[in-house]
Amino acid sequence: MNQQQATAAAENTGSADDLSRREREALQLREGIEEFERLVRRLSVVAVRILKLARLESRLAIRQVPVAFRWLLTLIPLLILTWLSFSALISWALYDWTSNPTLGALTFFLMQGMATLWVLHRLHVAMHRMAFRNTLKQLKALRLTLVRRESSSIG
Repeated sequence: MNQQQATAAAENTGSADDLSRREREALQLREGIEEFERLVRRLSVVAVRILKLARLESRLAIRQVPVAFRWLLTLIPLLILTWLSFSALISWALYDWTSNPTLGALTFFLMQGMATLWVLHRLHVAMHRMAFRNTLKQLKALRLTLVRRESSSIG
């Protein structure tokens, strides 16, 4: 009988150890879940604050657009005068070096013409990039797909 009692006692301690181990695991799992919930709450608070900061900064940036536009408008005549002065300086230097007024004037007009062609080229490139090529290509592909489906469903 002693052996049976010892076996039963060993089984009880084994099951008690098993039960306490399960309780510890459940407690650790619960603590992990609570920690995760705290982390999610903190992250949501941080995300809300970042979004609020972004909204406020975007408002500030939008308010600065007219100021930047005014400065750009001020810059345009300065750039034009600088370019004209540079062109005149180069033309005058060429005239002074060659003593040929025609060559000086031709240099001035060639510089203006080349600058105009360069600006027109850049404008063409910019207009080409604003053409929504990929979007139009996708819309055409979608239209072709719809036409094919429609014609296959009719036929």
